[in-house]
Amino acid sequence: MHVLFGAPADQPDHAARAVACALALDARAEALRADWQQRGVALGATRIGLHSGPALVGSFGGSGFFDYTAYGDTINIASRLEAANKLLGTRICASGTVAAVPGFLGRPVGRLRLRGRSEPLPAFEPLDPARAATPLAAAYAEAYNLADSADPNALGAFAALLGQARDDGLVSFHLKRLLDGQQGMLVDLA
Repeated sequence: MHVLFGAPADQPDHAARAVACALALDARAEALRADWQQRGVALGATRIGLHSGPALVGSFGGSGFFDYTAYGDTINIASRLEAANKLLGTRICASGTVAAVPGFLGRPVGRLRLRGRSEPLPAFEPLDPARAATPLAAAYAEAYNLADSADPNALGAFAALLGQARDDGLVSFHLKRLLDGQQGMLVDLA
């Protein structure tokens, strides 16, 4: 699914709308997944990538088929953030441009070096207000800051977090990175 905000008419709050839409879509997808799980059907997680920027938008196609869509680097980055979720253990991954929304609630994922890009991109996982207010979210922020500054205590902080939240894919991802000897929060996905 491909969702656009800010086109065809300008929407100054397009990034806030995109974050809200992603959180609502994620909640609905998780509810459907749980419902199907009870019926004995295992579905994978829905993954969402968010990025904000300029794009070529319009009706593209030929005489028999037109598609109103968008093309460009902004769309490619959103697509690569969506794919990064699988490796990161997240379901929503947003670039720093989206995370700059006033009142944004989320946790930092890292500085991602995406395929086809030389400069790393700050990335965040948007959180709903209830999850953002938990002690685990605060503990994650502390562990992230330790790892970002290459503090050796980061390994213990992420291990303790995983003990409290075994199903947190992002915590598991960072703990594995630290156990592999990686330092800082630059994540090379190229």
